[in-house]
Amino acid sequence: MIEPFLNYLPKHDLARLTQRFRHLDIDPLELEKLEWLQDGRYLSYDERIGAAENIVHDMFQKCAEYISPFAIYNPSGWKYWSVHFSNNFRAREVYNGVLHENATHQAHFGRSGLKMLCADPRQEGSLYLFNQSARDGARIALYSDIPRDIDQHDRNASVRQFLQRAYRSSVAHRDDILATASAHPDISVVTRKGNPRRSLNGISLDDTLVLAPQRSFFFMPST
Repeated sequence: MIEPFLNYLPKHDLARLTQRFRHLDIDPLELEKLEWLQDGRYLSYDERIGAAENIVHDMFQKCAEYISPFAIYNPSGWKYWSVHFSNNFRAREVYNGVLHENATHQAHFGRSGLKMLCADPRQEGSLYLFNQSARDGARIALYSDIPRDIDQHDRNASVRQFLQRAYRSSVAHRDDILATASAHPDISVVTRKGNPRRSLNGISLDDTLVLAPQRSFFFMPST
């Protein structure tokens, strides 16, 4: 419950904030964010929700491997969070699907793609409602994020390894991730026997995503 939580905090008193959260082992520097989170002098209301999400996500990293903190979408006021915890990437994958099947019921403020939960709301972000418009925007971001991620991990990764990494910081739909990867000119999907995977529907967790030796100069979304 966001509003009661904010009302519970002593405003503009970092010493009292620090004392109140000492048992949670929260860095006082993180608590400083709560000061501008409460009074809204520097951020819009949506951005403050994004800041709250960012703080909660960082704190909950100790609780589970996969975390999804989002506000319940209420146009007349943001009042609640819904937080999903999991230590299994397949459970996170199912939850991602549930979010998109129930579009506009929850909201995320931040960027799209593979780094949704790692963005600073003061630097970048927009409202993501898990609807078709949001998914279209996510595919544009995934088009550059996916090959960049593969490049950072020895230029290849099994689909299983890739999704395990991706779901730690993204709630992009599985179909959007795999469709973008399989259609990308710089990425090949290879079976365990070394053959190219021809069908998107046939992609398995044991397939491998391989980055081409010579990549496109610009990562541009397909039309």
